[in-house]
Amino acid sequence: MGRTILTAAPQPAQQPAPPRDGFPWAWVSLAVVGRLVGVLTLPVLDDEAYYWTWSRHLQWGYLDHPPGVAALVAGSTRLLGDAPWAMRLPSLLLAAATAWVVFRLTADLYGPHAARRSQWLFHSVPLFIAGGVVVSPDAPLVFLWAVAAWASWRALQGHHRSWWLVGAACGVGMQTKYSMGFLLPALAWLLLRHPTARRRWEPYAAAALALLLFLPNLLWNAQNGWQTFRFVVERAPWVRAGVAGNFLLSAGGVLLYLSPLLGVLLLAAPWSGHTAADRFLRLLCVPTLLAALLAALVGKFKPHYIAPVALLGVPALAAWEAPPLARWRSAAAALGAVQSLASVAVGLLALQDPAVLADQRGWDRVAEEVLRRAPAGSVVVTTTYQNAGQLSYALREQVPVAVLPGPHTFDQWSPLAAYAGRPALVVHDAASPVGHEGWCRSPQRLPDLVYPDPRRPLRTFVFVRCEVLSWPPR
Repeated sequence: MGRTILTAAPQPAQQPAPPRDGFPWAWVSLAVVGRLVGVLTLPVLDDEAYYWTWSRHLQWGYLDHPPGVAALVAGSTRLLGDAPWAMRLPSLLLAAATAWVVFRLTADLYGPHAARRSQWLFHSVPLFIAGGVVVSPDAPLVFLWAVAAWASWRALQGHHRSWWLVGAACGVGMQTKYSMGFLLPALAWLLLRHPTARRRWEPYAAAALALLLFLPNLLWNAQNGWQTFRFVVERAPWVRAGVAGNFLLSAGGVLLYLSPLLGVLLLAAPWSGHTAADRFLRLLCVPTLLAALLAALVGKFKPHYIAPVALLGVPALAAWEAPPLARWRSAAAALGAVQSLASVAVGLLALQDPAVLADQRGWDRVAEEVLRRAPAGSVVVTTTYQNAGQLSYALREQVPVAVLPGPHTFDQWSPLAAYAGRPALVVHDAASPVGHEGWCRSPQRLPDLVYPDPRRPLRTFVFVRCEVLSWPPR
C-alpha cells in the first residue's frame, strides 16, 4: 500500500455531507417498530438473564467479557425496572444510533446517494435487526466500531479533533468486548502510512485516552489472574468437525446470520473497488477477518463475530453504481429483508405459542415453586450458568443461586463453598440430569414441575431438597 491510501481520496469522499433531512428516517422508524415486536414479546433468553445477574454485581470484569453490557443493563433497569423491555432498551437505541453513524460514514466515503442506500442495506441484515432486540455485548460493540471507523476517516481527512472520538470509541469498546482490539492494528497502520497525521499529537493523545478508559478492566484482570484473557484463549472448541468441517460450518452460520446472498456481497464489497475509501474499509476488515478465520478453523468461531466486517461492507456495497451489480444488491437486500421479517415473526409466535422458544421458558413458575419449597436460609443450586441466570432473574435474587463447577461467573459472587453447611434446593431441567452423591446430604426428590402443564409437557423441572450442602464434596 502506498501513501495514496488516504491522501488522494476519490471525488465522492470530498463531497459535502448530505443535509440533515437527507437521512431516511422512514427506514429507521420501520426497523424500530420491527425490533419493538421482539423487545416486547420474546421471553427472557438465557444470556440476557445472565447479563442481568451481572448488572446486580457490577465490577470491572467478568470471566468471559468486560463490564460494558452489565453497565448498560444496570443503568436501564435501575431507571425503568427489571422488565425484559427495560433490559433490551439500550440495544434498541444503539441499533438506531448505529444506523445513523453508518449513514454519516457512507456519506463521507462515497457521497449522499450511497448514504441513503446504506440504510435499506443495513436494515436488511438479519444480524443487525436481531442485534437491536436482544441484550448482548455486540450491540454496543457494533455501534462503537462504526463510530471509530467514521471518526478515524474524518481524522485522516484533516478533522483532527475526531481523534478524540476515535480514542473514546476504542477505549469504551474494549470495555464492551475485546474484539474491539482487532481495530487497533489497522488504525496504527493507517497512521503510519499517513505522514501528516503521524506528525500530529492528537493520535497519540487518543491512544492514551483509549488506554486510560480500558485500564480499569486491565487492572482487574491483573488482580484476578488474567482470568478473562485466559478464558478466551483456553476455552474448548464449540465444534470438533476437523479443520475443513469447522470452516464450512462457520461459513454456513455466517451466511445464515447475514442472509446468504447479502452476506456474500457484504463480505466481498470492500474488496471490489480501488478508491481510497475502498482501501480504508478493507484495511479495517483485515485483522478481524484473520482472527475469525483462525477461530473458524479451530472450532471457536460464532457467526456474530463477523458483525464488524459486515458493518464495514455496508458502505462499500451501497456505493456500487453499475446496473448489473445494483440489481444483485437489490435482490440480496430484498431476500435479507424477508429473512429479517421472519425473525420478527418469531416474536409474534412466541407471544401466542409457548412451544416457540420453549427451552427459554418456565422460569417464573420455577421461581414460585422455589419460594414455596426452599427451606429458610437455603441456597438454590443448579447445573449451568444459563439455568442460574434464569433462576436469579426470575427470583430477583430473593434467594441466592449457586452453580456447579464450570465456566461461569457465579463463582465471583456466589461460590458454592460459601454455602457449605446450609440447606439447599437443587433445581435443574430433567433433560440435564445431575448426581447428588458426596455434596447433597439426605437428598429428597420433590414433585417435578411440568411446563406449561402435564397435558402439554414442553419442559420438566426437577427439584431435590438437600438437608445440608457439603462443599467441596466428600
